[in-house]
Amino acid sequence: MKIRDLTTGGALVALTMLIFYAITVVPTNTLTLLTISSFMPILAYLRTTLKTAILVYICNSILGFILFTPILGISYLIFFGAYGIIKAFIEAIDNIVLENILKLIYFIGALVGLNFMVSIRTIIPMFDIMPSMIFPLVAVVAFFVYDFALSLLIEGYYKYKP
Repeated sequence: MKIRDLTTGGALVALTMLIFYAITVVPTNTLTLLTISSFMPILAYLRTTLKTAILVYICNSILGFILFTPILGISYLIFFGAYGIIKAFIEAIDNIVLENILKLIYFIGALVGLNFMVSIRTIIPMFDIMPSMIFPLVAVVAFFVYDFALSLLIEGYYKYKP
């Protein structure tokens, strides 16, 4: 691994820790900040190598678990951190229908895994008042909004690439 890759990865891990700190201090923009933090492994993959992206993902998950709440670390480990790397591989298929089906399968699997690890109500308090029949529909819509926002971040990176 090159020095450039290590320093880029370290800087991205530090930025993610700042975002995690903002998540714990400011309770209102949790999903927006988690979306931005999930862009960091993607950014590591775009600027360096896949090995660096995986290293950034693992370091963010471990440090998020140790330094902040375990719920934040687990949700980043199961869904938010890994999704960007998995999204890059899925979108290499170049078939929009199959891509969306595979992304939805990953999302449902991650949501079930996350639900087994922690209750979703502790991550997002608004789901506490929603009936259980509406939650899957809202979750799928929120996932596609999240995926679109991540795609816009990647598009913006390519537009203003240094």
